[in-house]
Amino acid sequence: MMGGITAAPLFEPKISFINVVVIIIVIYLLHYLFSYLAVKNRTFARIVLGQSIVLIDGGKLLRKNMRKGLFPLELLLSELRTVDAPNIIDVYLASIDPAGNFYCSVK
Repeated sequence: MMGGITAAPLFEPKISFINVVVIIIVIYLLHYLFSYLAVKNRTFARIVLGQSIVLIDGGKLLRKNMRKGLFPLELLLSELRTVDAPNIIDVYLASIDPAGNFYCSVK
């Protein structure tokens, strides 16, 4: 995104370089502000950044959480195969973090 904004004046002569600099500074300040608020306020961080979602707890599939996280069963089974846990009942806990990383602990 930043590369596209920065290169815009090169491809479109009507776009002022000053406007591009202002946009980049505003985006940087907003990013810094959101990061600072997320560190200082846990509720704000959960709303903006999200939180991990438990998909399997004690060998039981939590379908409500899977719908909430838009995580299909096929993808869950694929992730379980990569950690050598072919059966859901063998999994103690499986979750997905806000960045989309999958974590699993096998019994």
